[in-house]
Amino acid sequence: MLVVKHLGLPVDLQLVELTDAAARAEVGKLNPNGKIPVLIDGDFVLTESRAIATYLCGTAPGQQLYPTNARLRADVDRWMYWDAAHLSTNTGLVSFEKLWKKYKGGGAPDATILALATSSLAHYFPVLDRALSNRQWIVGDSPTLADFSIAPSLMWAAKTEISLAEYPNIQAWYARVGELPAWQQTEPR
Repeated sequence: MLVVKHLGLPVDLQLVELTDAAARAEVGKLNPNGKIPVLIDGDFVLTESRAIATYLCGTAPGQQLYPTNARLRADVDRWMYWDAAHLSTNTGLVSFEKLWKKYKGGGAPDATILALATSSLAHYFPVLDRALSNRQWIVGDSPTLADFSIAPSLMWAAKTEISLAEYPNIQAWYARVGELPAWQQTEPR
């Protein structure tokens, strides 16, 4: 949704109540993983948020979120893959354990999982903080899909007590992301 809002793309948004078994079954027909988002463009069905984001950029001539320069694009890709493999995996574990698990009848947060995820974040946050030490955005001079990929990984940090206190560059960057109209239009409340 960040990409859609930022690029001003027309979409027919269908909200899915994932607690409804029938709705989940319909999602499962489109995505064998049973997850959202799912993009349907004519007869083309695409899943996975980062793939959807890059596809959407490909449909928007003149966009600057996904650079055409090979080196800049590779750098954006690197950060999106880094986020998928490292940051969002671990922030997702913390968010699931502390926020969402109870809705699935999973009981109390698992201390072992929380300790492992927190330990991993202590390794990965400094990587991002150092990268942001001399720049405003993760790649280039304006927001890119790298920023739009990584920022959502931190959206539940405050509610899940993931501390960013030791990472002033991440905090400043995240505040800049928070000022973007697309973020303000899509940030969960």
